[in-house]
Amino acid sequence: MAAHADDERYFYAEDLGATIELTLAGAGASEELRTEPLEPGRYMLRVVAWGGCTQLWVRQGAAGDVTAAAQAPSTRFNPPTDVGFTNAPLVTFMVRPGTRDGKPASDMLAFWGVTAVCTVQVTKISRDRS
Repeated sequence: MAAHADDERYFYAEDLGATIELTLAGAGASEELRTEPLEPGRYMLRVVAWGGCTQLWVRQGAAGDVTAAAQAPSTRFNPPTDVGFTNAPLVTFMVRPGTRDGKPASDMLAFWGVTAVCTVQVTKISRDRS
C-alpha cells in the first residue's frame, strides 16, 4: 500500500514538540536520556548549560542498550569558545523505531560528561502522523 501524501507532510514538517531536559548526575558516567524509548521522528539536541564540563560525549542507539564513553564511537562535543555563544551545539537527528530490515533501533541517547555536570535538552521537531 502506498503512503498517503499527508503522512509524509506531517511527519517531516517542523513543529516544536515537548522538550526533555537532563542534567547529568555526575562526570564520568554514562547516562541515558530517559527510561522509555523516544517516539520516532526528528529531534533537536542542544547543550543549555556546560557547567564547567570540558567535553560531552553522546551516543545514539537502542533504549536500554546504549552506553556513551569518552571515546569513539560516541560523538564528542566541546563547549563553545566564543563569548556569548550559548545553546551550543545545536544538532538535529532522527529517531527510528525498533528493528527494521535487520537494523537496530535508534530510539535513545546516552551522555558522558567530562570534568563536571552539564545540562542538555532534546526537543521533538517533527509533527506526529495524523
